Amino acid sequence: MPKVTEEYKQQKRNLILDCAMECFAVNGYQESTIDDIVAKSGMSKGAVYNYFKSKDDIYLTLLDRNTEKTFDYLSKGFDNFTTATEKIKHMLKIYFQITYKEDDLWLGKQRVHLEFWINASQNEELRKAMEEHAEKFITFLEKMIDEGKANGEFRQDIDSRITSEAFWALNDGVRLHLLVAKEKFPFSKVYEHIDRLYMNFLKGITT
Repeated sequence: MPKVTEEYKQQKRNLILDCAMECFAVNGYQESTIDDIVAKSGMSKGAVYNYFKSKDDIYLTLLDRNTEKTFDYLSKGFDNFTTATEKIKHMLKIYFQITYKEDDLWLGKQRVHLEFWINASQNEELRKAMEEHAEKFITFLEKMIDEGKANGEFRQDIDSRITSEAFWALNDGVRLHLLVAKEKFPFSKVYEHIDRLYMNFLKGITT
C-alpha cells in the first residue's frame, strides 16, 4: 500500500473544509449534517472522521484557517507604511474588501459565522474557542493603536483594548444588519462613515 503523504492528507482536509463551508452556507450550520458533508465531498464517513471528530471540530478548523488567511491579507503592504494611521486605514480598506461581496454564498458564510457565535454561547468549550479567535483580532488592532499613542498620532486618554473591542463589535453589528437588510443596507456608505468616525476618534478630532 502506497504511503499517504502529508500533502495528500492536507488536500483531503481542505476538501472536507471547503465542502463543509458550502453546506453550512447553503443549509445553515444547525441544519447541516456530517452526512451532507460526506455526500458533498465524495468521501466515506469513516474517512471524514479520520480527519475531524465532529461538525464543531470542522467549523473551528475552518475558523482557524480563515483567520490565518485574513491576517495574511490584512498585513499585506504593512511594510510600506511608517505610521499607525496608515496601517489602520489600510486595515479598514482591506477588511472592507474581504467583508463585502454581493453574492448569496458570501452572505451564507456570514450567516454561518453569526449562527455559530450564538450556538457557542450555549457551549462552554465552543465559547472559549470563539473567545480565543476574537482575541487575535482584538490584539491585532490594539497593538496598532498602542503604536499610534506612543508616537503621538493618537490621543493619550483612550484605552487601546476597549477601542479595539469597540471596532470589532461595531463591525459584527454592521454584518448583522447587512444579512437582514441585504441590498437595502448601504454597506459601502456605512463603512465610509465608520472609517472616518473611528479615525477621528483616535485622533481626537470632533468636527
